[in-house]
Amino acid sequence: KVDEYEFEITSKVNPGDTISIDYGIETFQDNGEKEGHFRMSHQLFSYGPPNFKHDAAIVEIISPSSEDKNSRFNPSCGNPRILIKNSGSASLKQLNISYGFQGKRKTKYVWYGDLELLESTIVDLPGMSWKKMKTPGVFEVDISYPGKMKDENPDNNKLRSVYITPIKLPGEFILSIQTNNLNRASENSYYITDSQGMIWYDSDEFEDDHHYRLPINLSKGCYQFKFMDKMEDGVSIHWWFSNSDPELVGINGKVQIESVLGDTLLSFSSDFGQELYLNFIVE
Repeated sequence: KVDEYEFEITSKVNPGDTISIDYGIETFQDNGEKEGHFRMSHQLFSYGPPNFKHDAAIVEIISPSSEDKNSRFNPSCGNPRILIKNSGSASLKQLNISYGFQGKRKTKYVWYGDLELLESTIVDLPGMSWKKMKTPGVFEVDISYPGKMKDENPDNNKLRSVYITPIKLPGEFILSIQTNNLNRASENSYYITDSQGMIWYDSDEFEDDHHYRLPINLSKGCYQFKFMDKMEDGVSIHWWFSNSDPELVGINGKVQIESVLGDTLLSFSSDFGQELYLNFIVE
């Protein structure tokens, strides 16, 4: 997703006027690349006073979800995460949230906050039992105002998402990590947490050009694995130096999950940028 630029032009126009809108970009500087393109997209929004005084909206189910834009956080068996918004003129300070799997008993949660008109916030809902997850399945969220207060626009109070269950791993496995050289191993760290946020394993002490086979032993439950790289260049070789400075190319790193017998259960791409993120279930 590229940068967006917003310009408030209300003070520049009068109702009924016809206007011309122009824009400029930086002067192009030749950096040796053969081609370059600027592809611009523009939208003009007109708006007026709010239609409702009380209008809470569930905008998005971030997890569990199979939406491509949220693929970094899914499949998920951790705390559900949603995005809510106040579309009414009155401040939004409290919401009843009902959520769970389609056809199953729903979990209830009361959210407290302070959202003004058009403000939004991400809500991490309390954990729930994932034992009855179906693949694929449907996750549902329903919001409402507390007490006798009514939402004047109920059309945006319910939302569904289609999800798939996370990968299942054995209770014992090996975390296999091959580090880069050229002092890049110091950029790496990892941790494994459960659905309550408790850290089971973690480390940020890696040496260059080492192959680590770290034994992992977990009880039943839902877990999250994260592997981070501070310089945001993953653990792949610096291939772009191949012609200009071959000594800086280095060696490829590797991150994968193996069985205790050495079979590869899951192999990650070495070119992952800032972090690897995996939710998994131990049965």
